[in-house]
Amino acid sequence: MRTAPVDLRALSPVGRAERVAASARALDAGELQILPSETGYVCVSRSIDAIAHLAPAPARIPIRLFASVADAERAAELTPAQARLVRRLSPGPAIYVLPDVDSAFWIPSADLIHRVATLATSELFCVELDARTADEAGAAIEVRGSSPDAILNDGSPSLSQPATVLSLPTIGGPTILRKGAYEERFIDKASTIVLLFVCTGNTCRSPMAEAIARSLLEDAGVRAQARSAGVGASHGAPPSPEALMALDTLGVAHPSGGSTPLTPELVAGADHVFAMTAGHLRRVLELAPEAQAKAILLDVHGRDIPDPIGRPPEDYLATANRIRDALNERLKEIIE
Repeated sequence: MRTAPVDLRALSPVGRAERVAASARALDAGELQILPSETGYVCVSRSIDAIAHLAPAPARIPIRLFASVADAERAAELTPAQARLVRRLSPGPAIYVLPDVDSAFWIPSADLIHRVATLATSELFCVELDARTADEAGAAIEVRGSSPDAILNDGSPSLSQPATVLSLPTIGGPTILRKGAYEERFIDKASTIVLLFVCTGNTCRSPMAEAIARSLLEDAGVRAQARSAGVGASHGAPPSPEALMALDTLGVAHPSGGSTPLTPELVAGADHVFAMTAGHLRRVLELAPEAQAKAILLDVHGRDIPDPIGRPPEDYLATANRIRDALNERLKEIIE
């Protein structure tokens, strides 16, 4: 006999909370349940074996459910690049496939399934049922030869499309395995690393750092944007001729555009902020105190990179080489 759905919409807030808590306990005890997510109904269990035969393409494996990004980062042992993308897209309609370890996970945003995942003490796994109602979900799992212990009905999902399925290899950017609620352009933007380099006038050190970083990132095949600004910069001043000569010697393309004053918006839009001196770093944090976790000195030893302005061309080249060496170290931290 088919399991009758429990309509959570008919319950009081207290009754709903109690039923959700009971669902978490039942899953811990080994039950098989159908729960609503933001993209449709899913079958949930603590046992991979209980639902493995139900898993559809493109993941083709049960999907691990996490209640938070922090939980996923710890359990899945994500690389910095993988973790960065997951933090930007989650919680939400994105399922991540890790091809190097043959696993998949999801951090759903729908209140009910998120709450269940939070309360459960067991690892939980799910498979999608391609069902937008509780009744459709019950029928779908019956056709696949299983019978759930409970079906929680919370109405139609909030999103009209399925979750976007992304492959996250250890090396390289994400690949969309199935289009869904997150559009490709949104994925592209979320997977792009933004680096901001800061000096004084944005005509010598930081534009050289921007140009060298862009070259190194392109060579490494990393999807990224390099930007620069100055704490005392005006708008539109060109890089100094000596700085451009140093870049020519290194075989690095010139930065585009002119100088840009540092603003809180530029800091907010960057994933990593690299300052040339301690004074520049202090100014960054004065403008954007919340950037403390991502703003550091470019020099890995914590030393200032002094301004070569007014010095001979060989000093500009020495500064460019020092910036390149520092960037090689810093980019290892970001990419690997």
